[in-house]
Amino acid sequence: MDSAQFLCKVVLIGDSGVGKTSILNKRIYEKFTFHTTHTELGQMNSLKLKINGIDITLKLWDTAGQEKYRTITIQFYRETKGAFLVFDMTNHQSFDNIKFWAKQLRNHGGDDVKKVILANKCDLTDKLAVTEEEITDLAKQINANFFIVSAYNSENIIECFDFMAAELIKNCYKQQQESPNFQHKQLSQNTESFLDQKQKKKQNQGCC
Repeated sequence: MDSAQFLCKVVLIGDSGVGKTSILNKRIYEKFTFHTTHTELGQMNSLKLKINGIDITLKLWDTAGQEKYRTITIQFYRETKGAFLVFDMTNHQSFDNIKFWAKQLRNHGGDDVKKVILANKCDLTDKLAVTEEEITDLAKQINANFFIVSAYNSENIIECFDFMAAELIKNCYKQQQESPNFQHKQLSQNTESFLDQKQKKKQNQGCC
């Protein structure tokens, strides 16, 4: 049986300067630069992944975090299946503003968008202004998972995108099963095992 294929839109949102572009560049191009220009409007990149035999393409939208672009950024929430909410661990205000971004996402993208918080710049250990306990509490408040990441040293960069892809695949199958026109498709044992492990980890820890 041919492997299933999915196409999902995912946005990266958060304040300006928190590292959204750097995270994307590290994952897609495996490169990091200390000086990046502010994103204006939005830029799209594609990331093709295979999660235990299931092909999925993430259409990743890097959105502008500057206040003057926020009205325009709203349009990128439409038809979004997943969202990375990014903040800078050395900037507590950017952490506080995650609630604002989550509200914007809920108002304009709906309640079914898969949310993953990315706590970026964890490599700057002498400048950290946000604790893991605070991140855990916030993730519970907005019904999100989280990863502590570094675009600089690649910590959890691959893992967070793989997790998002696995969750979106699971959601796509669920939506298919709930559709009146659904024709049953059997998941491979490997895929079921992979998704089950992710779900158990989520249930046990509340976040990843």
